[in-house]
Amino acid sequence: IRWLRPPINSSSVHRRTHSTGAAGPRQLPWHPREPATRRASWLHSRYRRATPQPSCNSSRHRRDTRIKKTDRATMPFGKSKAPIVDPDEWYGKSLGETFGNRHFQLQLVAMMGLHAALYYYFKGNPKSAFHANPNKMGHYVPFLIAFQFMAVYGTYIWLTDTDFHSIDATWGYHPGAETILFSMLAIQSYDTPISLCIPELRQITFVLHHAVVLSLSILSLRYRAFYYYAVYFLGVIELSSPFLAVVDAARDYPKIADKYPITNEICRVMFAIVFYIVRIFGWFPVSYCFW
Repeated sequence: IRWLRPPINSSSVHRRTHSTGAAGPRQLPWHPREPATRRASWLHSRYRRATPQPSCNSSRHRRDTRIKKTDRATMPFGKSKAPIVDPDEWYGKSLGETFGNRHFQLQLVAMMGLHAALYYYFKGNPKSAFHANPNKMGHYVPFLIAFQFMAVYGTYIWLTDTDFHSIDATWGYHPGAETILFSMLAIQSYDTPISLCIPELRQITFVLHHAVVLSLSILSLRYRAFYYYAVYFLGVIELSSPFLAVVDAARDYPKIADKYPITNEICRVMFAIVFYIVRIFGWFPVSYCFW
């Protein structure tokens, strides 16, 4: 019977320290009827109660106060590869907090609503140049607007926010970076099923790309990691995407290219220039810091 077990002196319990592995005092015999798993859980619960637990903020530990100063002169942009915190001490947003975010929900609903409105408008207008394929043009417009926002906002943070480059590259927090992550999460949550539904967009490379970016956005928010790099890789590099969207629309709808030839040519040249700036010359130093 459990309550007949003699009291145990916790100071006599046999333990090994994590640092030296030295054995503690002799362990008293346990009651023979007590299961081994229950004995271990009982000892663990007593040890946990005796150990002070870190304070929490909501459902997450705030690690900003525990980030140590490191030598930032060893990498481009003043970043360092030295570890600063134990990643197991922190977790970011749960899946409920991530998909329950108001920004994510509003942007996802807005993109789906705009797609549906454009689809029915072009489908019901036989004189429109997009009447033959209204679903694809309905995808282009919300896609273009969302990436334009991320490109402008990410570039603004990267070039003008003086406090942004002082955060830690791995665990540092920035509200603008989190906004970009939620925006990308909404885009990929919209774009992945759309690419599966529209035959013209149903290409394995596009679908896999959308799925990978969607997973990375969830993981970054889940562990609140790599916010610094998210501003560049999800924001700044999208400066070339609006020009590419116009070029793709002119290619898929020749009437646009025939009606606006100068605009089409300007977008082609601008896409090439911006692509080399942000996705080649700017990509390598940031990637070097990341890897």
